Formats: sequence, C-alpha cells, structure tokens
Amino acid sequence: MVKIKQGDIIHAPFLSEKLKVITTMPVGDNVVILGKYINSKNLAEVVITPDMLTKITVIKNLLDFQADPH
Repeated sequence: MVKIKQGDIIHAPFLSEKLKVITTMPVGDNVVILGKYINSKNLAEVVITPDMLTKITVIKNLLDFQADPH
C-alpha cells in the first residue's frame, strides 16, 4: 500500500498535475488529501478511494532539510 505523508509530491492519472501534500485525513476506507498543485499553485481537496490509491506515484520530498546539519 502507498504511504502518503505531508511534504510528499504525488502524481496520478486522475490529477491534473503533480500535487504537493499539505495534510491527509482518513475518512472511512478513503483518504482525503489537502494539497497544492505544483505548477498552478491552486489548492485541492482530493478524496482518494482504495482503488485510486494503487494508481498514485509518490515522489518523495527531495528538498527535505529536516536532517541534522552536522
């Protein structure tokens, strides 16, 4: 199963462009993703069903500065 978390960038056939995840919320069997499209900067709230989850590609946040700098 795909794990989606804050800061991930996701891509799927049902999304108009890549989406940066702001937060996720489980709702029954579904997951609601609040995010911001990368190019248009528009906000989106997307309800993801278990079937849709299998079609999502997660691009990890490549600019993660949370590590220890030393």
